[in-house]
Amino acid sequence: MTDSFCFCVSLRTASLVIAWYYLIAGIIGILPMVPTLYEYITSISTTGNTGEIITRLMVVQYYFLLLLMVISCVFLINGIYKNKPNHTRLFVISGNLLLRHELFVTMLLAFTPLRKDAEIALRPMSAAHIMVLTNPYLKLINLVVAAYLILTVHSYYTKAQQKGRHGSGSIAI
Repeated sequence: MTDSFCFCVSLRTASLVIAWYYLIAGIIGILPMVPTLYEYITSISTTGNTGEIITRLMVVQYYFLLLLMVISCVFLINGIYKNKPNHTRLFVISGNLLLRHELFVTMLLAFTPLRKDAEIALRPMSAAHIMVLTNPYLKLINLVVAAYLILTVHSYYTKAQQKGRHGSGSIAI
């Protein structure tokens, strides 16, 4: 648990920035997927290659996890502004789900031949976008940063819970 973000920013301010970042990034990630989601879902049963089927299933799962993150960001922002720490808990839970999903995907990309099938299944995207999505080293860096950001919000949550239990009316963390 941390007491501040990067040793200089309060947990409340950092949690707000993190919430807005994930909200905007989630919306930007969801919007391009909306037109292709139906095609991804319907083509799962017609794709012959097992690797492409797994990739398509993981894309659909990732879409729903992003949607959950966007919803949890709204709760997080609302919880911080209204000093309701229980509203921030959904973000911590959904962030952990997203981290576990990303860890699983990173391990699959690093230790199985799924990377080649993923590159084929994601071909409508640009080559740079595919490289970012399928490179296990970049995904590992993303995992470490995301874990620190979620740990920061979790620290805000626990400090706010502690302050709430001790009866202080305002949460200035």
